[in-house]
Amino acid sequence: MMHEWFKYSEKTRYAYAKKDELLEAVLNPRNLGPLMATLEVPGKPATLKRLSADEKLEAISHQIEHLKAAPTSFWHGLDELDILAGAFWRAQITKAARHRMWPSVRKEADLLLPMSRALEADGYQPFKEISTGRRRVDILGFKRSGFIFKTDKLVAVELKNDFQELKKGFNQMTTYTSYANLVYLGCTPALCVQFLDEHTKGRRVKKWDPNALDEKLRRAGLGLSLIEGEETEDVIDAKWFEIDDEKKVEVLEQLRPATVVDTL
Repeated sequence: MMHEWFKYSEKTRYAYAKKDELLEAVLNPRNLGPLMATLEVPGKPATLKRLSADEKLEAISHQIEHLKAAPTSFWHGLDELDILAGAFWRAQITKAARHRMWPSVRKEADLLLPMSRALEADGYQPFKEISTGRRRVDILGFKRSGFIFKTDKLVAVELKNDFQELKKGFNQMTTYTSYANLVYLGCTPALCVQFLDEHTKGRRVKKWDPNALDEKLRRAGLGLSLIEGEETEDVIDAKWFEIDDEKKVEVLEQLRPATVVDTL
């Protein structure tokens, strides 16, 4: 049953974990006990512990189907793999296993180079700490194209690695839409899934919502770029914003050699 979920799923990520990493985690017998506990698989602990890996997978599959169908369930109506991913995040698995599914970094500064290099690969020159009114954007990418009629393109990326800072960052990013054509949140998968977990603690929230962060960003026209080590992936495309000439000049005047990100 569970193998069919992976075989026929169309998405490449669940709760921001790559599908392949999720499959690897569920095939690791050491992760099954904590997963069963989180999903509250029925049965005596001693009995469940003696089950083989295949029997545990079958019990987990049946419980996920039950939780999906139960109207009062925390996981009601969700895709089976969304339930599996959310349960894994909440399970008491090892830090190493969690990091494989949801890569993280120690500090926000560790996100600067991978994101800047990704912008360079897309033809942008990355600048750091550019003022946009009363706020400063972490990375401002600049691209000029055309021969006779030149066109400038500005993309702002706000880097976040802390949940409390992320909550404040939404207002910051909304401000950037007056100064950049495209605005992205750049962060790790770990911070994104933490947002989903924290979202469930809201007063009127009754269940896990795998789309909570995506919908919040899309409503504001913001994009999302996931940073995993040296790799980045745009999982939400940003909306295009037109910038008035005065604000554009204000930004361009700051693009000096001293503010260029050194990506070497």
